[in-house]
Amino acid sequence: LAVKTVEWCGRQNNILASAGIDRAIHLWRPVAVKFGKPILAGNLQGHNSGVLDLVFHNKRDVLFSLDSHSIVLVWDLASRTMVAKLTPLSQNPFDITHKVTRLLVAGPNRHLVTATNHPRMWKVK
Repeated sequence: LAVKTVEWCGRQNNILASAGIDRAIHLWRPVAVKFGKPILAGNLQGHNSGVLDLVFHNKRDVLFSLDSHSIVLVWDLASRTMVAKLTPLSQNPFDITHKVTRLLVAGPNRHLVTATNHPRMWKVK
């Protein structure tokens, strides 16, 4: 397991999410410790390539995950299900001008921002 990203999913969940090249998102209960390690609380499966970035939206209680094919999945943490999929702007894997490299939740309305060669804001409902 090579971890590429870690995100704290606070608010009601109190979960630590980690992800990497194994394509799964691992959910941990950091306050529940067994033999000095946090207890695995579950996994989220749905990506077909390695997960590069995670970001938590605290007002909507969702987790966004970005994979190496520039696909963003939206996860409802209460039900632990995928609720949406944002596909890349270009299906050409060599088109680096549309390759999403980072995620961010920002602004007063807590929009999802995807970064390519320019930022794009997505309204979160």
